[in-house]
Amino acid sequence: MGEVVLHLVGTLRLEFRGAAVKVEIQGSVPFRQLLHLVDANAGRDLSKVIFDPDSGEILPAIAIFVNRVNVRQLQGLNTLVGEGDEVMIMRADMAGG
Repeated sequence: MGEVVLHLVGTLRLEFRGAAVKVEIQGSVPFRQLLHLVDANAGRDLSKVIFDPDSGEILPAIAIFVNRVNVRQLQGLNTLVGEGDEVMIMRADMAGG
């Protein structure tokens, strides 16, 4: 079992009362599954601010980075995240987008 830390930046940090959320995972998991683990185990409903409720995709106003690469440049919500990976979530206006 390993741990992934999601770093919340800017207004998300304030909204969710903390700069980081730790999640225990086994092996590598798609980002979408990691987010559901956060919602279920850490008592934080990040999904509501990250996903479009109609399409289930990342909202245009949200930027998610895994190891400093935007997941939109990788495999989106299917990007694998594993122990030791750096995950950062912020509103796109904070990322210059």
